[in-house]
Amino acid sequence: MSLTAEQRIALHQYWTRFIQGLMQFVAGSLLLFAGYLWWIWLQVPAALLMLSGAAFAIYGYTGILRFRLIASFSLRSKSKTDDSP
Repeated sequence: MSLTAEQRIALHQYWTRFIQGLMQFVAGSLLLFAGYLWWIWLQVPAALLMLSGAAFAIYGYTGILRFRLIASFSLRSKSKTDDSP
Protein backbone atom coordinates (compact mmCIF):
# COMPACT_ATOMS: atom_id res chain seq x y z
CA MET A 1 0.00 0.00 0.00
CA SER A 2 1.69 3.18 -1.13
CA LEU A 3 0.10 6.38 0.06
CA THR A 4 0.82 9.88 -1.03
CA ALA A 5 2.01 12.44 1.52
CA GLU A 6 -1.46 13.99 1.74
CA GLN A 7 -3.05 10.60 2.36
CA ARG A 8 -0.51 9.79 5.09
CA ILE A 9 -1.25 13.11 6.81
CA ALA A 10 -5.00 12.49 6.59
CA LEU A 11 -4.62 8.95 7.93
CA HIS A 12 -2.51 10.24 10.81
CA GLN A 13 -5.19 12.83 11.61
CA TYR A 14 -7.85 10.12 11.70
CA TRP A 15 -5.70 8.01 14.03
CA THR A 16 -5.17 11.06 16.25
CA ARG A 17 -8.91 11.76 16.39
CA PHE A 18 -9.61 8.13 17.22
CA ILE A 19 -7.09 8.08 20.08
CA GLN A 20 -8.31 11.45 21.41
CA GLY A 21 -11.90 10.22 21.36
CA LEU A 22 -10.92 7.03 23.10
CA MET A 23 -9.08 8.97 25.82
CA GLN A 24 -12.08 11.29 26.27
CA PHE A 25 -14.33 8.27 26.62
CA VAL A 26 -12.04 6.71 29.24
CA ALA A 27 -11.82 10.01 31.15
CA GLY A 28 -15.62 10.26 31.08
CA SER A 29 -15.91 6.71 32.37
CA LEU A 30 -13.57 7.50 35.26
CA LEU A 31 -15.53 10.66 36.07
CA LEU A 32 -18.77 8.67 35.90
CA PHE A 33 -17.39 6.21 38.42
CA ALA A 34 -16.11 9.08 40.62
CA GLY A 35 -19.58 10.62 40.48
CA TYR A 36 -21.05 7.34 41.61
CA LEU A 37 -18.71 7.25 44.60
CA TRP A 38 -18.60 10.91 45.68
CA TRP A 39 -20.88 13.45 44.06
CA ILE A 40 -23.80 12.39 41.89
CA TRP A 41 -23.89 15.59 39.80
CA LEU A 42 -20.44 14.80 38.45
CA GLN A 43 -22.08 12.12 36.33
CA VAL A 44 -23.78 14.64 34.02
CA PRO A 45 -20.59 16.23 32.60
CA ALA A 46 -19.03 12.76 32.62
CA ALA A 47 -21.79 11.43 30.38
CA LEU A 48 -21.41 14.41 28.04
CA LEU A 49 -17.65 13.82 27.91
CA MET A 50 -18.27 10.17 27.10
CA LEU A 51 -20.69 11.08 24.31
CA SER A 52 -18.30 13.55 22.71
CA GLY A 53 -15.45 11.07 23.08
CA ALA A 54 -17.50 8.35 21.44
CA ALA A 55 -18.36 10.70 18.57
CA PHE A 56 -14.68 11.60 18.05
CA ALA A 57 -13.66 7.94 18.18
CA ILE A 58 -16.34 6.91 15.71
CA TYR A 59 -15.37 9.71 13.33
CA GLY A 60 -11.71 8.75 13.53
CA TYR A 61 -12.41 5.04 13.12
CA THR A 62 -14.60 5.55 10.06
CA GLY A 63 -11.76 7.52 8.45
CA ILE A 64 -9.29 4.74 9.23
CA LEU A 65 -11.73 2.15 7.90
CA ARG A 66 -12.23 4.17 4.72
CA PHE A 67 -8.50 4.22 4.03
CA ARG A 68 -8.21 0.48 4.68
CA LEU A 69 -11.12 -0.34 2.38
CA ILE A 70 -9.75 1.88 -0.38
CA ALA A 71 -6.35 0.20 -0.06
CA SER A 72 -7.91 -3.26 -0.05
CA PHE A 73 -9.99 -2.64 -3.15
CA SER A 74 -7.14 -0.97 -5.00
CA LEU A 75 -4.86 -3.95 -4.29
CA ARG A 76 -7.57 -6.35 -5.45
CA SER A 77 -8.18 -4.42 -8.67
CA LYS A 78 -4.43 -4.26 -9.37
CA SER A 79 -4.08 -8.01 -8.94
CA LYS A 80 -7.00 -8.65 -11.32
CA THR A 81 -5.53 -6.40 -14.00
CA ASP A 82 -2.03 -7.86 -13.60
CA ASP A 83 -3.27 -11.46 -14.01
CA SER A 84 -5.21 -10.84 -17.20
CA PRO A 85 -3.46 -11.95 -20.44
